[in-house]
Formats: sequence, C-alpha cells, structure tokens
Amino acid sequence: MDLSIGIGFGMQNLINNFISGLLIIFGKNLREDNIIEVGSVIGVVKKINIRSTTIETFDNATIFIPNGDILSVKIINWTHSGRMIRRKISVSVDYGTNIETVISLLQQISKNTLEVLEYPEPTVHLKDFANHCINFSLWVWITDISQANSIETNITTAIEKTFRENNITIVS
Repeated sequence: MDLSIGIGFGMQNLINNFISGLLIIFGKNLREDNIIEVGSVIGVVKKINIRSTTIETFDNATIFIPNGDILSVKIINWTHSGRMIRRKISVSVDYGTNIETVISLLQQISKNTLEVLEYPEPTVHLKDFANHCINFSLWVWITDISQANSIETNITTAIEKTFRENNITIVS
C-alpha cells in the first residue's frame, strides 16, 4: 500500500513536469538563449526538454529546474523582446554643487560611451535632496544585456574621473 502511494506521488510529479514542459515548449514564452531570472537564479536558458529546463548561470553553474517549478513561480525573461536593456546609475554629490553642471556632465558621459544607445535617449534625473547630498540618476539604454555590468563599470569610472577633474565631490 505504501509503495503504491509513493509511486502515485512520483507519477503525479512526473506527469506535472511533462505537461509543464509541453506548455513551455509550445507556449513560446521561454526559448533557448533567453536570459531569465527564476527566484534567485539568473542565467541563460541552455535547453528546454519535457522534464526540465537547463539554465547556465553567469558563474558557469548549470542548474536543472523541473518544468513544473518553472510554471509555478514568477519568471523574469530579460530577453523575450530583445537584448536591449535600460540601466540606472545613481550618483550623489555634495550640497553646493552646481546642479546644471552635474546634469550636463552626466549627459556628456553617456554620449561619450559607445555602448550607450542614442535612442532611446539617455536621461538624467535629480532624484532628491537627502540629508547630506543631492541624488541623481542617469538612465541609459544599451544594446545587449550581457554587457550591462561592464558598461555600468565604464560609466561609473567615467563619472568618477570626470567629477574629480571638475572638483565635484561624490558622496556615498
């Protein structure tokens, strides 16, 4: 009796993953080479089969997620509509810093960064006046999500260098 109950639960799980696999394959919401986020896992879909989906993380780990689990949680598909992505770079400066100068320099930095798209156009926003600083956000669009971290590093490095050259103090 206990064995038949165990087999029944096992078959239920197997059938759930099988049907979920068919829904994923024919639903076309998830494809190989998509960059997805499932819970705390972010990576590239390498293979979708009937039982599970294989994801390779950016740390080169291979994760096998049962298809039933994929359909039961929220999935962010970063590349479903393309590889273009918008990124935000935040920077805070001392009070007394000329706001127009900060906006102008951030716009110039974004225009001088080759990987940043001209359209949609980069934007700079004065976020708020905090207790000890003025907070800005630079929003840029880039062509490929896989380059996002290195482009953010390039922009952040350019901001530090440009602000230092213009005697603008960055506050953390």
